[in-house]
Amino acid sequence: MKIYFKDFLKIYFYFFILNINIALAQNVIKQTTDIIKVSNALNPITKRLQLFKKQSYQDKLNNSQDLENLKNFTENKFLKISIENINRPSPLEKKYNQIIKIYKEIIKNQNFITQFGYDIFDKIPKPFISIVDYSKYIIGPKDKLTIYIWNVPEEIYPQKIDLYVNENGKVYLPKIGTLYVAGKSIKDLKKLIKRKLRRYIKNPKIDIFVEIPRQISVILAGEIGKVGTYNLCSLNTLWDALNIAGGIKKSGSLREILLIRSFGKKKKVYIFDLYCLLGVKTFKCLKKLNPKTFYLKDGDIIYVPSIQNTFAIVGEVKKNYIFEYKSRLSLKEAIGKYASYFTPFANLKNIGIIRQYNDGSYGIYKNLSYKDIKKSKIYIKNGDIIVINSNKILDNNTIVVKGPVLNEGYFSLKENPYLSDLLKKIRFTPNTNMEFAVIKNNMKNKIISFSPRQVINNLFDFPKVSSPCFSLFYIGCIIS
Repeated sequence: MKIYFKDFLKIYFYFFILNINIALAQNVIKQTTDIIKVSNALNPITKRLQLFKKQSYQDKLNNSQDLENLKNFTENKFLKISIENINRPSPLEKKYNQIIKIYKEIIKNQNFITQFGYDIFDKIPKPFISIVDYSKYIIGPKDKLTIYIWNVPEEIYPQKIDLYVNENGKVYLPKIGTLYVAGKSIKDLKKLIKRKLRRYIKNPKIDIFVEIPRQISVILAGEIGKVGTYNLCSLNTLWDALNIAGGIKKSGSLREILLIRSFGKKKKVYIFDLYCLLGVKTFKCLKKLNPKTFYLKDGDIIYVPSIQNTFAIVGEVKKNYIFEYKSRLSLKEAIGKYASYFTPFANLKNIGIIRQYNDGSYGIYKNLSYKDIKKSKIYIKNGDIIVINSNKILDNNTIVVKGPVLNEGYFSLKENPYLSDLLKKIRFTPNTNMEFAVIKNNMKNKIISFSPRQVINNLFDFPKVSSPCFSLFYIGCIIS
């Protein structure tokens, strides 16, 4: 029997395909087996998570150890499940959204509205030290410091000195002797040592670092993730402590966090407002009361009270949220300070307020134009919902910016008649494609491409973009 080379190739090819199929089948069986193993291992986890969701708050506290074990298992073995951050609607969010649902004929196309600011604790890891600005650090007993002296020979004076602050708040330095440093900042100690060293060194250059900060004990109470006493270090700030304790619950205030500090027999209360950290320009952190730079001391008590006065603002404003406010707040301030004003689609002639009356029922309290709001003094009440509806028609003088830029949104063509004017305001990111962008006229289906870099460098511009329904977006993060 003769076997030709052609037949041999056919037989070899069939065997080759068969081997591939066998290998694929084995791989599928192996993957299926692995999936079944993982699924079987996760079944009890899933069931326990479901039970955890159904439990009351008190039951969750009682089973905190079991919850911790479950969290560790899921993180270390198969899935990173953050049980603390299960995003359930809070009672306050449910209340506002139920009212919005009742008035759906007035409040159209509104998504689920949430409380402003609480997601800041989900976006960052639980830090131990958020800031290493040693200059403002206050020295105390049990601190270990390291001093570097740069422009001096070793035989004249040591270039590196390790200092341990004793129980009496004192340290010893060669040739200088004993210094009392407790209560001094690193900046002040630096000046003191420089002054003392001038006897031996002409212009001493000194750096001081906190090598090992002293331990402190801080109590966190109130509407906090995990109430208790925490052993922290003296480089920790109020911001660190709040994050280490699991953040603030939605039932707690972001605007009136109390820190109680003892000065001998006297106590002083500091009040912090976290709205200054949330990108709202109108709320600025005071220098002495910035949560990220306020260092903690041993014995500090941090208390987060329950949230009190709130209002919601929905519709054609830049920030649709449930906000917390502290004192008397006008309608004008609520729209400007909190919601960052209107979008170009806002109907400024018909702004409504839904308010709860004394008998518990809700009704439309006012329908006003923005001109009336600016002239009159109308104040917000706890539980109010401000409604700014849409004009439904796109303004002919509006351009919509989309893509990997910091300031996505709606811009006025009257204020930005040229592309160069617009590009100055949208602020680019590292992901922005600076060589290619598109202007699209949705009504005429016309597209114009250009290079943002050329526009910025005054090599090209597009004057008086006056047609309606333009949108500008960038390659790399296109939303057409």
